Amino acid sequence: MKLNLNSYWFKSGIFSLLQNLSQLVFGFGGFYFLVRLLSKEEFGGWTLFLTVTSMLEVARVGFIKNGFIKFRASATEELHGTIFTSSFVLNCCFALLISAGMIIFGNSLATIWNTPQLMQVFYVYALTSLVLVPFFQFEFLLHAVLDFRSVFYIYFIRNGLFFFSILLSYLGYYKITLSNLVIFHFSAALLSSACAYFLVRKILVFSNRIDKEWTWKLVHFGKYASATSLSSMLYSGADQFMLGSLISTASVATYGAAARITSLINIPSMTLSTILFPKTAQLISSEGTKAVKELYEKSVGSIVGIILPGVIFVLLFPEFVMTTIAGKGYLDAVQILSVSVFFTLLLPFSYQFGTVLDSIGYPNINFYFTSVSLLVNVTLNYFLISRYGIMGAVYGNASVTLASFIVMQAMLRKKLKVNTLNVFICVFDFYKSCFVFAQDFLLKKKK
Repeated sequence: MKLNLNSYWFKSGIFSLLQNLSQLVFGFGGFYFLVRLLSKEEFGGWTLFLTVTSMLEVARVGFIKNGFIKFRASATEELHGTIFTSSFVLNCCFALLISAGMIIFGNSLATIWNTPQLMQVFYVYALTSLVLVPFFQFEFLLHAVLDFRSVFYIYFIRNGLFFFSILLSYLGYYKITLSNLVIFHFSAALLSSACAYFLVRKILVFSNRIDKEWTWKLVHFGKYASATSLSSMLYSGADQFMLGSLISTASVATYGAAARITSLINIPSMTLSTILFPKTAQLISSEGTKAVKELYEKSVGSIVGIILPGVIFVLLFPEFVMTTIAGKGYLDAVQILSVSVFFTLLLPFSYQFGTVLDSIGYPNINFYFTSVSLLVNVTLNYFLISRYGIMGAVYGNASVTLASFIVMQAMLRKKLKVNTLNVFICVFDFYKSCFVFAQDFLLKKKK
């Protein structure tokens, strides 16, 4: 089957890739400077803060974004304003819940992790959560109209401003602390929200009243997507939470250094999953599940082909990679990196699994699967961390990742007749296409 997606993938992919590359540069740059500006205990505390807030942001996005895009894509133009207003109200309610949670539980989390400075950090984020309401709502609208260029702009501003504040500290203009770091985090959110409004003001359509029917439709769809997103983030962050409470925040810093490197390798997975959902939502109504099946196999195959060289390089030179990125003070994370980086090859299957199930109308299955995986992960990590320390978290995550991969492929085979072997064939086809492209390019250059 030939999918007429070249133009879509090229235009969308370029800006989505630029967005993720900018996040990579700013995120890596911030990490590079912060591990050198903060103590291990402080950096571990900041890592825990980012893990908590990232979970909440992902849950909020999952609750609203996919349902908004899916229903807006199939609705008439007259209903676009109604759907936008309903999703905006839900966005505000979710933000208020997050803010209340920060105020109520911030002190308790700071006490559990033995980092008193985190209390103020969580209180400031209660305000940041409210500021992010327009940022996320306008981002959802930009995704719905496939305007990935503007999405790139608003994230570039948000991440770039925050990175710049860290860079100035590294250059000696002021001393960085957890307290002023979260103020910079708030300021970047505020300015990027203003920029987002400027970019959507011409296409912004809303209703003057709240439609209960559409609001409940979004709630019904979003409850699974949000719970799935939160479970997924808890799955990825549970090991750090337990390390912080069972061992120390310094162990979180060590573990987080290795996790940061593996996340760099996974940039292609996040890039493609961003542009895959709105397109699969359209394909399922126009061409059926067969088109989605082939799209899944080809997209995962391409991602694995892209990240495989990076995985091999890290496996061959783990000490060089760790020293270059985090510094000699984090050489104790080399063994963690060597084990965890291998299993990043299975993560593209996981990312696209959730995206595809949501797009074809099975957010409930995605939620149940992620929740069970989370429960197994937390239980296994607790016992393994208690016995083996930091490496227990590595072994626990690796075991659950492998088991989840097997179950996911069985489910996709049942629902979409996905053949995992085809994915690996697509890896070979990807390298073949790259070789042909390079060969043609060199021939044209010689002429």
